[in-house]
Amino acid sequence: ETAIRMSGSTKEEHIGRHSLDLLSERERPRAIKDMAEAFVKGYSDVKEYSVLRKDGSEFPAETISTVLRDASGEPVGLVNILRDITERKRIEKELSDSRDNLEKIVAARTTELAKSNNELRQEITRRQKVEQELQRKERYFRALTESSADGIMVLNRDGTIRYESAGCLRILGNKVEERIGHSVFDPVHPDDIKIARDAFDRLMAGLPTRAELRARHKDGSWHNIEATLSNLLDDIAIRGLVVNIRDITERKQMEEALRASEEKFSAAFRLSPAG
Repeated sequence: ETAIRMSGSTKEEHIGRHSLDLLSERERPRAIKDMAEAFVKGYSDVKEYSVLRKDGSEFPAETISTVLRDASGEPVGLVNILRDITERKRIEKELSDSRDNLEKIVAARTTELAKSNNELRQEITRRQKVEQELQRKERYFRALTESSADGIMVLNRDGTIRYESAGCLRILGNKVEERIGHSVFDPVHPDDIKIARDAFDRLMAGLPTRAELRARHKDGSWHNIEATLSNLLDDIAIRGLVVNIRDITERKQMEEALRASEEKFSAAFRLSPAG
């Protein structure tokens, strides 16, 4: 009766009909085979079939069959227990769809992660190469500056000293640690500050810059300095303002002595009687 109610038919409509009539035509060959096996075993395992409703629509159902026997033990029919599993199938489909969707999402995310990891490895490799090249250039730069008789400074954008070569110690007498972080203008003679700042402004404007000024030695004496400045802020290996300084005190003294001598000779020549 439960099967009849599920099919939407009345009991009278099913009297005299074969139980196979409840099934869709495509299910009947399998059902006949299952019934034959049930008669041999005396029962059937749980089976699923597509059952017909009165209106021709179908719904999924599961059934368990048991052989009905007479007093002598001979099989005379089957007792079928039918259960509508429409809701269960709906839930199973939703779960299956959700699982498939999740697998697609996981697969897509895995692909994205693999791509990101590959890009990250490439970026790490590129940066390692850049770092190695920077270190090579830095070693080369330091080798050049440390062996130079001139003093070489690398300044930050604000004019503070980031690096000084050993030549600066020979020229101005200050140890490196005494100058790093200090302004490059600190030792400049007060009367030459404007010269120094004008040169710095030209440097920041991207113009080739050279200046002569006086700077105080650590011992308090004043030295004449020739400075050549280069803007290498955009150079990835330097990223700073490079100042090359040379002590020209002796040259200036010689020039001054020569000028004094020339003036003395000129004065003596003017005072001498005409020959």
